[in-house]
Amino acid sequence: MKNCNSVFARIISTSEEQLDVAHAALLFACEVYSSLDIASYLGALDDMAESLRPRLAREHPAMALRDFLSGELGFHGNADDYFDPRNSYLNQVMDRRTGIPISLSTIYLEVARRLDLPVVGIALPGHFIIRYDGDEEPVYLDPFNGGETMSVRDCHQRVADISNGRLPFRQSFLCPVGPRQILTRMLRNLKHVYVARADFESVIPVVEKLILLSPAAAEEFRDLGMLYYYTGQKLKAVGCLERYLGLAPNASDREAVQNNLSAIVGKVARWN
Repeated sequence: MKNCNSVFARIISTSEEQLDVAHAALLFACEVYSSLDIASYLGALDDMAESLRPRLAREHPAMALRDFLSGELGFHGNADDYFDPRNSYLNQVMDRRTGIPISLSTIYLEVARRLDLPVVGIALPGHFIIRYDGDEEPVYLDPFNGGETMSVRDCHQRVADISNGRLPFRQSFLCPVGPRQILTRMLRNLKHVYVARADFESVIPVVEKLILLSPAAAEEFRDLGMLYYYTGQKLKAVGCLERYLGLAPNASDREAVQNNLSAIVGKVARWN
């Protein structure tokens, strides 16, 4: 794994309360943008927070956050090209002021964190939003749609719309998610984008980071093994597929994976 992964592993080794989501998310981008100055982007988030701070004494904090980020700075959802990978790289989201629900929510969350505002991430199926918990009644905001306010009923409707009514709403959908869950969801979005494009080289560092976040996630080892194979890294493929079989001894696809592993091992053996 590259140096970005080593730094990423160090950043996520801390507690949930101390994990710096912005720093970790910017490390996704250093794989693609080799000259990325992470410190400058973290500084830009600091500057956003300091620009917003004076308004908090005279405006509702949630509305001030929305009006500043989505109104004044113009952060908005990229509905025209939702699956552009740049929507998931925090530096590009900050530069272009556009992204997908979770990357835009991350901007909101990181600015709020710097101001000690009680804002949490809410991982609705298919649509990430945020919630301000400073009032008797929580305030839900949708950064993808200009920071529009949402009621609990609106959250129910959003899930129904996204799932075409097939997914029953569960109260657990409104439970806050922590930094590791946010980073995992961001990486899985990137993984799906690159897999859909058959861009196996680009998806490898994404899956490597998913494994760093969840070392027991068997399916990620399986997928990484096949990605290594597709990119000609057969020895690495063998190690990952063996790891998958060890983690998931009763997997439904065990026979198929074992057959793939045997075939790859056979090819490696012919090199010697």
